[in-house]
Amino acid sequence: MVKPGGASQAVGRPKAYASVAERILAGIRSGLIPPGSALSAEGTPASRLQVSRGSPREALRVLDHGGVLDIRTGSGTYVATRGGSSVTFLRAQAAALASAARSM
Repeated sequence: MVKPGGASQAVGRPKAYASVAERILAGIRSGLIPPGSALSAEGTPASRLQVSRGSPREALRVLDHGGVLDIRTGSGTYVATRGGSSVTFLRAQAAALASAARSM
């Protein structure tokens, strides 16, 4: 990003939860994770992706807020039946951007 006067500002690394959210979205887009299917417990992706347990938790929260996932307390996390639409993906990406902007 360029500041007034021509000075540059370093672009920050993407948050770990944003990377996790993108991987989940990619799985849904590709059909690997179909609508209505349950996602595994958050600890499994954390160890597989080599991130803390908080990163998948935040990614799931953002995707739930964006309408891609349906988190059911006591039952699990499921891909929303409307989770594969392009509008839902755009909403989820907007939610992730807004969440990342708030945390800066």
